[in-house]
Amino acid sequence: MLLRRLPLAGLRPVIGTLWATDRQEPPSAGTRWERILPSGRMHLAFRLAGAPIRILRAGRLGSVGWTVVSGARTEPYDKELRDPGPVVGVDLEPGMSEWLLGIPASELAGCHTPLDEIWGRLVADELRSRLAACPTLEDRLTLVEAVLQARLASRPCRPGTLDLVAAVRHLSSGGRVADAVRLSGLSHRHFLQRFQRAVGLPPKKFARVVRFQRALHALRDPSRGLAELAGASGYSDQAHLTRDFVEFAGLTPSAYLRVAPTSANHLPWPRPTARRAGSDLFKTGGSPTPETPAPRWTGGGS
Repeated sequence: MLLRRLPLAGLRPVIGTLWATDRQEPPSAGTRWERILPSGRMHLAFRLAGAPIRILRAGRLGSVGWTVVSGARTEPYDKELRDPGPVVGVDLEPGMSEWLLGIPASELAGCHTPLDEIWGRLVADELRSRLAACPTLEDRLTLVEAVLQARLASRPCRPGTLDLVAAVRHLSSGGRVADAVRLSGLSHRHFLQRFQRAVGLPPKKFARVVRFQRALHALRDPSRGLAELAGASGYSDQAHLTRDFVEFAGLTPSAYLRVAPTSANHLPWPRPTARRAGSDLFKTGGSPTPETPAPRWTGGGS
């Protein structure tokens, strides 16, 4: 069962959605992986039971632990589906993560970082244990809301953050970078620096990812041809759309339609070929265990 909802009103500037599952559905025969596409957003995930989260990027397989921050990125990654168990997730609004996490989004971009490394192991492990002890999915979402609210209340919001968020929203709606700079009230150079720190991606790259996301969701409407969809999504032509699909998803729009995912950004995927290289899998060391915090996993870069 999946429960997804908006957060409390006081959290909505920072949190997009909250979700929880009581178990992950086992993969269909022959499918042990799913491909996760870039969205321009950051995410928190708490796996409450079963094996740690394992992902594959650039042919490199690594375990990233049970409580993970997924940074903004511009390329897909493949996640192993095994040992279905309960998960709690938090989708963060672009530009607002530093207030909650206490670290610039630019330092987390393109990586899966254990929450232990950001909040400390005791804090992360205690929250995961409390979530696991909740009797219902709604109780888990209520608890994670309370913890996030308390954290925001204990930290000042970085000056200028809300002005920058207005620029993020402008780009998310298809606006130009030059207009977003004017909205921010910053010089072009300072805007680029502040935007990447807050969002994790440069403005033009972020705008491309959100344009790809608009096309991705529009693609699920079978009544529209690819050429029409490309123009409506802000692409110059169908070939332009296809190039972005190949870059951000690793397949063409037609191939995406053949995969027919039930969730736009989560594609059932055949088992990839992983390259295992011992401690070289990770930026800071070898495979994690329940007693050893998982190192930051870059998958060979962002």
